[in-house]
Amino acid sequence: MSRSTKLAAVLMCGSLVLAACGGGSSGGSSGGGAAGTEVKIALSEGGIGWIPYLLERADYVYEHHRTWTGSDFGGLRPSDVFRERFITCFIDDAIGITLRDKIGVENI
Repeated sequence: MSRSTKLAAVLMCGSLVLAACGGGSSGGSSGGGAAGTEVKIALSEGGIGWIPYLLERADYVYEHHRTWTGSDFGGLRPSDVFRERFITCFIDDAIGITLRDKIGVENI
């Protein structure tokens, strides 16, 4: 199972649904997908204030359930995979701006 598919499974375990890309690598490498490509997913105009909670919850669920789910992101947490693969944007989101460092400014 690819790392991004496992990310989707981990997030669903936390009652959160997040679109994940196909491809990616299983095991120890970070970043690249099939044949050296790197798929990025854009979350357009959905706001950003909800993302810090999603990342915190995904990491919590991963840490507590990765053994029985067989999840392995090659030493990365789901939030690390999110920061590698996702870019976000917003129109007007005061709390999102306040929490931007929890999201990763380079992802906004």
